[in-house]
Amino acid sequence: MSNSPDVMAELSFLVDEKSGNLGFAPIMRGRKMVAVEFLYEWRSAVEKAARLERDKLATEAEPDNPMLVLAREAWNIVMSYPHRGELDARHRLALQSVELGIITMPEDMPVDDNFRYRLTQMTDAAERD
Repeated sequence: MSNSPDVMAELSFLVDEKSGNLGFAPIMRGRKMVAVEFLYEWRSAVEKAARLERDKLATEAEPDNPMLVLAREAWNIVMSYPHRGELDARHRLALQSVELGIITMPEDMPVDDNFRYRLTQMTDAAERD
């Protein structure tokens, strides 16, 4: 049956990992075969399209978390202070999320003493203005 061109056009037979049988797996109870599980996949246009879509989704990158994007922007603004912009309420909220551990910054954007010092400078300058 697996060699028939008509069947091969519609079905794809799978190999049983335990026994190595093509297209079926025996279900044993002790030494006695009690059932047969047929191992095949339909080769329909819908199945092919679904498989292609699953493969496409598996290789597609996950979208960035909007709060993480804001936290990255805030980090860049703080680290380039006083040359690049000011923090707005959204950036402050994102930085609070980082401090609370809700969001984890990438390793190349550490929230260390240098970052905190620049952030303090920035907020002190904003309060004076």
